[in-house]
Amino acid sequence: MFKKFYEEGNETDYEIEQPITLKEIWGPLDKIFSSLKDVSVVDVYYREVEIIEKKETYPTIIVDIYTKDDKNIVYLIYVKDLDDYTWKQVKEEITKKYKSDLLNVCDEDEGYISFCT
Repeated sequence: MFKKFYEEGNETDYEIEQPITLKEIWGPLDKIFSSLKDVSVVDVYYREVEIIEKKETYPTIIVDIYTKDDKNIVYLIYVKDLDDYTWKQVKEEITKKYKSDLLNVCDEDEGYISFCT
């Protein structure tokens, strides 16, 4: 999992060597969603992300968090066996698992789901 903080003057990168399997995504997603505090919006979407240093493209689940104090934290979870078809199934599971009293689904389409407080 890759995590980058997009705060001016406080940019931090963390990256793993290998993408994970679809079965392994729930650990990082559970950790991210259980640690949410003072968020306004959490967007979760699927994209192909190019790693310039490795000259490779990875299917990626992106969790883009906007906090109430105007911070934007982005997590990229590289998944080796993710594609458009499996993303649809994963998106449904994400909706079921993380929709709560705190997070409502405020927008979605084929490529993403947006949770709002």
